[in-house]
Amino acid sequence: MNAKRFLSAALAAVQMSLLLAACGDTTPESNPADDTAAVQETTAPAETNPLTEEEKRALVKDDLPEKKFDGREYTVVTMDDTKADYVVDGENAQLLNDSIYARNRTVIERFNVKLGAVTYADRKKCRAAVQQVFKAGDAAAFDIVAYNMVDNSANAVAGMYHNLYDVPYINFDKPWWGESNMDGLTVNGKAFMALGDLSINTVNNVWAHLYNKDMAEDLNIENLYDVVRRGDWTIDYVKTLARTAYKDVNGDGVRNTGDTFGLGIASTSAFNVYLWSFDNPIISKDAGTPVFTLKTDKAASIFTVITELYSDTVGVIPCIGKDYSSTDHKPEFQSSQLLILAGAFKVLANLAGDSDFSIGILPYPKWDTNQEQYATILGGGSDAIGITLLETGENLEFIGIITEALCAESYKQTVPVYFDVMLKSRYADEPDDAEMIQLIMDSRVSDLGYIYDYWKGAAFWLQDLVKAGNSNFVSHYESKWPAAQTYYEKVLAIFK
Repeated sequence: MNAKRFLSAALAAVQMSLLLAACGDTTPESNPADDTAAVQETTAPAETNPLTEEEKRALVKDDLPEKKFDGREYTVVTMDDTKADYVVDGENAQLLNDSIYARNRTVIERFNVKLGAVTYADRKKCRAAVQQVFKAGDAAAFDIVAYNMVDNSANAVAGMYHNLYDVPYINFDKPWWGESNMDGLTVNGKAFMALGDLSINTVNNVWAHLYNKDMAEDLNIENLYDVVRRGDWTIDYVKTLARTAYKDVNGDGVRNTGDTFGLGIASTSAFNVYLWSFDNPIISKDAGTPVFTLKTDKAASIFTVITELYSDTVGVIPCIGKDYSSTDHKPEFQSSQLLILAGAFKVLANLAGDSDFSIGILPYPKWDTNQEQYATILGGGSDAIGITLLETGENLEFIGIITEALCAESYKQTVPVYFDVMLKSRYADEPDDAEMIQLIMDSRVSDLGYIYDYWKGAAFWLQDLVKAGNSNFVSHYESKWPAAQTYYEKVLAIFK
């Protein structure tokens, strides 16, 4: 039973029990008039408080067996800067840290296990360590691998990982395994990596657009949330908005530091998102079969439009020849010299605490009004989970149980803290903000051509061409695609 049907059934059962309790017992001696009154009273709508999001999440069962593992340690291999997503030393009055601690305690006490992490300084060292352990056949070295999904894909392509559908107790029908992600990562009933709620960076790496609400009001710009709702939040609208917001503050006729801009970008990788935002993936599925769908007339237009947008458009901070990190354009945004900043949720978290104005959050734009849905992707630094073929038998069952339990408790305890409390309450100050955040979360898509790219495919072409000021997609495609296609065919071969 999937989560939605489960919740519906559970709520129906609760309502039925309340109704039966209200009806009480009847006897043959009761007065018919009294019976009528009783029916009228018990059929009146009962006053009940709607369930909170946390209460709804708590109702979803993980369907795991009640087993004890005598203090056995479950070990995650990850990077130094993501260790705290998996293991924390204790409570420290920080909401996110304490929710991770509570999640871990729930699993530790329920299954009598210990939780540990082996970490490495960067993704390359992490990959090298995993491959060394695999080559040595050391099944006891760790239990799961969870780090940068684009880099981790190299391990999957090398044939090191289990098909996760074959791991006992891993259940991709559960809501803690993102449905759209698993649809994109599954081919022929096989998935060698998974994106789940165990790591909070699958939330904070979601790409979006932030905007200065106060600045928009001063510029007499219409409510941008209404623009999104009616489906008009397109790249042409954003381009017009950028021109509207621009002001040549020093009057020198040149876009430079000190001017007021309408659009900037917070990270080089943020350029690539437009490809999926505009519904032009690298690999799509036709009746479940992967097909290459990058080369289209639309793709050529996308590369031209985005390159020109960030090089020649008035009101957009130019990007030719530049690399950006998540802190770039923070001064301009916080000083109200930048209306919209393309970045991930984590950029919102970094900016909001220091800002003295209201920050709104918007999806990436659509290509045009004919496109039905908004779409976004996760940043490549999001942690994908893999389990090596070294794990078999009881070991594999243990890993399946604890992995599923940690994902489930993250869904119930950790994600609500980050998403509902930290984002919706601390950083977002209106119910409309929460609506937009949910819309963005619901619009996440995945593409084998991106997640399995390993810097050998086409997923990062757009950022390269924008930085170079080169809008000639066709020429770039013709020179680069043969090698990329050869690599992608190697990727697809593992699913056969």
